[in-house]
Amino acid sequence: YSFTVRLMLVGPNCRTIEVPPLRQILKGALFQTATVKEYDCVIVWLDYFNKVLTRSRGRRLGRGVCIPDPTLENLARAVEMAGFSVAETKEDARHPRRPYTKSGYVAVTKTAPKTRMLYRIAPKLARITHAGKKK
Repeated sequence: YSFTVRLMLVGPNCRTIEVPPLRQILKGALFQTATVKEYDCVIVWLDYFNKVLTRSRGRRLGRGVCIPDPTLENLARAVEMAGFSVAETKEDARHPRRPYTKSGYVAVTKTAPKTRMLYRIAPKLARITHAGKKK
C-alpha cells in the first residue's frame, strides 16, 4: 500500500509526494538504523559537586559528599588522585542546566560507570578543598 500526501508550500504551489507504507519503512527499505556511539570519555562538570546547587540545577551527588563552589584545578587534581586520567579541561564551558553561568568541566577517560566514577572523585575533591582552606 502507498498513499499520496500533499505538502503545502509557501505561495500557491503544492507538491505531491509518494509515501511508502510504514511496514516497508520499518523493515529497513528506506529506514537506516543508526549506530550507537561508544564514547571513551566522560564529562565531569563542576556543577556535579557543587553543594549550593539543587539537583535540578545540575548537582549529581548527595549534599553530604559535595562541597560549596569547587574549582576546576581542584577537580582535575581530584580526578587524578582517584586514579583516572584527565583527557581535557575546559573552564569557559556552561553546564546545560545553567547556561547563564560559566562552570567548566574535565573530560575523564571512562573506566567505570559515570556515577561510580563521581562517587570516587567526590571524597578526593573534598579532601583537596579542605586542605587548601586550612593553609
